[in-house]
Amino acid sequence: MNKNSDIALIIDTLAKPPISEKARAATVALLNVIPYAGGAVAAIIGEVATSRRIERICDILSSLNSRLESQGIEPTEHLTEDQIIEVVHDTLNTASKTSNHTKLKMLKGGLSYTFLQPDSFERKQLYLEILRNATSIEISIVTWVYGQDPFVVHRGSPSSNVETTPDGIILNVRSHLDAYQVLGTAGGWIPSGIEDCEDQHSLLSHISTALKCDEGTTIGGISLSDAKGLTNLGHNLANSGPCRILEWQDGSAGVMSVMHSGAITFETPKQTPVEASRTDFGKQFLDFCMKY
Repeated sequence: MNKNSDIALIIDTLAKPPISEKARAATVALLNVIPYAGGAVAAIIGEVATSRRIERICDILSSLNSRLESQGIEPTEHLTEDQIIEVVHDTLNTASKTSNHTKLKMLKGGLSYTFLQPDSFERKQLYLEILRNATSIEISIVTWVYGQDPFVVHRGSPSSNVETTPDGIILNVRSHLDAYQVLGTAGGWIPSGIEDCEDQHSLLSHISTALKCDEGTTIGGISLSDAKGLTNLGHNLANSGPCRILEWQDGSAGVMSVMHSGAITFETPKQTPVEASRTDFGKQFLDFCMKY
């Protein structure tokens, strides 16, 4: 089947289910830009039986088309034709069978990253393979670990006339620490020490509660994410601290100038259980999935 008949088949298939006009138009537009991917897409659409699955495929292709247009990047700038066919076919095949909303969002972002970033294809292929085979609980665990740390305690608060969420600069405090945001000249959250946590809940308890899973199921998901290098939770599950304390400090010209000069330094403190469970590979994987 040649590329024109591939696209014609897709157009004919899309005309039947109740697919939105926007998704249908974007899908066809993308395949006109990348015609040699038409056969891969036609094969996937030909295998699915429900309009809901086709909607997922159109949603991902629509997003990819928008990203390519907004970035002004040609599809073959970072991928060969064969690589495009491979990633489009395998990613859409997974998306058509996935019901987890977060995973669908990550598949959308990962496919866009694959087209838009100059990383090696082997690296992109590895990330996509991990993402395609990840279970829902693995996705939940990984996103939780790199999200808000329950072992970080904030004390104090900005004055009532201070905006707490404007754009600011990021102060990176040594390795192993999250970036702390300094909110312009209004002030910022400054590390003030390490203390025992008051609630004494273990890391496993925090994760199980957040995921609404029993501990056995949570440990199974953790074993999978650890084995892939996305997390390092296994050694830290029983830990219930320490907690990192951040104090709000009102800003001033003097304080800000000292911060900018790099004169303020901090000794590398003991990590919280969550910080100790993060890996560079996991951070890079999430960047791949969530950047777009």
